[in-house]
Amino acid sequence: MSNVNKVVRSLSNNTPSNKVSFNTVDEVVDITPEVDYTEINRKKKEERENYNKGVTVLDERYTSLKPYQGKVIVRVFVEDFDDSLIATNINNTISAPTKSGVGTQEVENKYDIFSRKAIVVSSSNMAFPEGTVVQLSEMVVTPRAVQQGGTTFLFLEHAFTHYSYTSKEPPTNLSDKDFGYFLIPPQLIDATIG
Repeated sequence: MSNVNKVVRSLSNNTPSNKVSFNTVDEVVDITPEVDYTEINRKKKEERENYNKGVTVLDERYTSLKPYQGKVIVRVFVEDFDDSLIATNINNTISAPTKSGVGTQEVENKYDIFSRKAIVVSSSNMAFPEGTVVQLSEMVVTPRAVQQGGTTFLFLEHAFTHYSYTSKEPPTNLSDKDFGYFLIPPQLIDATIG
């Protein structure tokens, strides 16, 4: 038995149990199971590769929509999953202003995998016909923080979903057929690719 456990037992025997309770070090130790990050990384890489291959197959539900005022519907590619990246169970967070505006707080970033590369799905702007691959402005794929009742939320200002999609938030799951769409003004397209 360790010295710490002996001290704890000694103190707990000399103190009325209704006022103070102690746990031994052995009882407090948190043992976490080993996680196979290699398998997690393999699955994430495969998910991203499959998504990026499918982005170029345009969904009729979105191609049939015709945006007004020269706007463009695009579907964004996700960043490639580099083999050197290590997936962990730590939340991906970004700093956002606190309610008082003094200082920052950490907020989970659910939108960290978007790249700036996108494909035009539907457009009323002749400069960007359907199927054109473009590079977007960084501000399109960077989430904005908003305060609501002391809680900070992140949202993508130009995120877009088909009218048949029922959730109020855009999907964050790569396998969702409505994932990755944005409705943007043409000035947020920096260049065409290829």
